[in-house]
Amino acid sequence: MTAALQYTLLALSVLVSYLLSKPPRPIDAPHAALLLAAYVLGASLGFFATGGSFTFTVLSGMALAVLIGRWNRKLVLGGLSLDAAESLAFKTAWRRGGQLRLEDLVRAGLDEDTAKAVMQNLLQRGLCRLQDGVYRFERD
Repeated sequence: MTAALQYTLLALSVLVSYLLSKPPRPIDAPHAALLLAAYVLGASLGFFATGGSFTFTVLSGMALAVLIGRWNRKLVLGGLSLDAAESLAFKTAWRRGGQLRLEDLVRAGLDEDTAKAVMQNLLQRGLCRLQDGVYRFERD
């Protein structure tokens, strides 16, 4: 097998790993960088475990890249938990002098439905008050 063919097969296997990992967006640079690092790690493990078998090197690289890529996709699409969103709301309100709008949480990275749910939960627990569309966090 020539070196050019091996490089071509390596490049194709990296592309196949990227597609099999089902990235969150068609072109996702952080996801691709993570996959490439996982591929190199898997390929090097396969290479040293078998003493240089090209086939096993490519397959182990693809397997590790696909597994890590799917795990990363699950984390990215899962979003923040409600506890983390509440913590984000408290920190954002602290930075804004105890006042918070839903738009502030959306700008901080939450989707609008999650921001509403978090603020309603905080209202029900008595941790803030709603006045004219502004949530106020004050001590009594």
